Amino acid sequence: MEKNKAGWMTLFEPFPFFEVYRNYLQIDIAAENDDDLRKWKGWVESRIRQLALKIEGDTKSMLQCHPHPGEFSDKSRPFHYCYFMGLQRKAGTNAQEGEQFDMRLTMEEFKRSVLMYISWSPGMWIHVCHVRRKNIPPFVFPGGIRPPQLTKVARETLSTAKTKHGGKWQQPLKVYKRRGRDASKA
Repeated sequence: MEKNKAGWMTLFEPFPFFEVYRNYLQIDIAAENDDDLRKWKGWVESRIRQLALKIEGDTKSMLQCHPHPGEFSDKSRPFHYCYFMGLQRKAGTNAQEGEQFDMRLTMEEFKRSVLMYISWSPGMWIHVCHVRRKNIPPFVFPGGIRPPQLTKVARETLSTAKTKHGGKWQQPLKVYKRRGRDASKA
């Protein structure tokens, strides 16, 4: 804080999770009623960290998985929650042109382990899929409105700032240009 001469309020600025990563895992869960959803939600949340570790292990730590700390609820779908994990290649690894990671087996193993819940009941459901930034559902954004996308340079600056500080978010003191308008933060 002192080196960058930033104020303490900078520390409390929200991390732009849905602007930093290009790829995400979306984990949807649902149940038949509130009581089942409460139990199911607790069980799934207790297993999400295991999925992140499994993905990193299965890709030999070439792919990093960063869970969003909260859940999202689509008001049009009762008894439903959604979780997200940001995916990015480990800094300093050379990505071959078009190289992709096949995480289907890892996601299926995760779903199987979650479905072994001792209190599982019919109607408890889970779906895990890859989603690109442009396909993030609007209900995750404040007011259900997707903000204008940052330019490539601004996204790289955000990502670099996170990487340079050991994976911990620190707000860089730069002006970010959003497509179509200026969004300066200092």
